[in-house]
Amino acid sequence: MVGNTLHDIRRHVESLATDGGTYRIVCGRTGTSPVPIAGQRFESRDTAQTALRFAEQYRAALRRYDPHLPYHDLIVCETPRGSDAARDATPPFQRPTLQRSARSVGGDSVTDHQPLIDFCHDVTGALFETLATEGFAAVERAVMDVYLDAAESISDRDEFCLILLESMVEELTDRLSADEQARVLASAAARLPPTVDDGATIETVLEYLVSVSIVSDYRLTSMDDAVSPRAWLVRLSEYALQGDERYLPTLPLAIELRRIYPESVSIEWARSVDADDWELCLSVRSPTESDGTGLLRAAVRDS
Repeated sequence: MVGNTLHDIRRHVESLATDGGTYRIVCGRTGTSPVPIAGQRFESRDTAQTALRFAEQYRAALRRYDPHLPYHDLIVCETPRGSDAARDATPPFQRPTLQRSARSVGGDSVTDHQPLIDFCHDVTGALFETLATEGFAAVERAVMDVYLDAAESISDRDEFCLILLESMVEELTDRLSADEQARVLASAAARLPPTVDDGATIETVLEYLVSVSIVSDYRLTSMDDAVSPRAWLVRLSEYALQGDERYLPTLPLAIELRRIYPESVSIEWARSVDADDWELCLSVRSPTESDGTGLLRAAVRDS
């Protein structure tokens, strides 16, 4: 299965990487480092070239199932030891220059929307890999069927990657228990490229989602009461995923929050404010208080 292949290749890449390396692998056109070499450094050019070949195999394996996966012209480059670029060529929560597709996402219509596409593929790839390694083969196959159907029927790249996230949410919530969902989400979050530092907060998570055009803006308000002393009201402007009268998919927010609040974050409810604007009640509790619900999607309540 694809997950096992991705898992094995990723482990090979990680075995070649070193914290003090001065060589890294980037796309020659965009300067970005996609999965599975995002954030990785290598001691020598030869080692980096070997990792580059593994990275190409990784993305070729995923592309067999997802023909819309972005292509990257990967090259090895050297950064001087001790320079800012060598220490952190991809700073946590760096806001990239956004290039959007002709489809309107987050209110704009421009040419190519690579940050959104890369984010969606990173998340879905991490979830595929997790489903395979965690023993959820039936769920992996069901999600893959949705993947293939979407690839055949949808040509717009932005729409395709967003539908993948929405379909992933539907299959995971229908087929896994709340505890299993929490386990899969935590494992997938750990497989994503490094974007969160030790000082990350809810605000920096929301800023990151703005930077990849999942939302265009946000407002965060503390709900300081006796029942929910660690709760916030979050307003998301022009949220990219589609909700209905029952549920709002919250996977992008939940998987990023898992990095800073392991096993203790819950999205209690969602409420439609405008056409693409939503309010969410976000709660952070101790692991013993959290029941694992409200992660991949939030129940919609009346406005």
